[in-house]
Amino acid sequence: MSSDCELFRQWLPWYAAGALVDPERDQLAAHLATCAACREALARDVVLVGEVRHVLDEFPSPREEVWEAIRARTQHSSLARVDLGSFVLGISLWLVLRGRQLLLRGDLRLLGRRYPLFAEEG
Repeated sequence: MSSDCELFRQWLPWYAAGALVDPERDQLAAHLATCAACREALARDVVLVGEVRHVLDEFPSPREEVWEAIRARTQHSSLARVDLGSFVLGISLWLVLRGRQLLLRGDLRLLGRRYPLFAEEG
């Protein structure tokens, strides 16, 4: 596995979930065109994402009133900068898999790049 593969493999779960954004998405797509090992890893991640979505679909979603209360309380909130990157990324991925968006503003800043964690709605 090349050093490029190590970087790209970190992006595979996000790509499989449809949550990876440009320019990383395009870079990964170009890499996948030439790397069979990463394509195999992506295939496994696609299966895993499908299984996670299936399991999440079996759990009842909170009632709409609960989501409305969360939106009302967090509409103008901003996430604090904390060193809980994995936790915050996990929450972000969970929201993507559940198909929900909260009215939170927040991003992860890593190596000088900004990665939005939550979609903002106007």
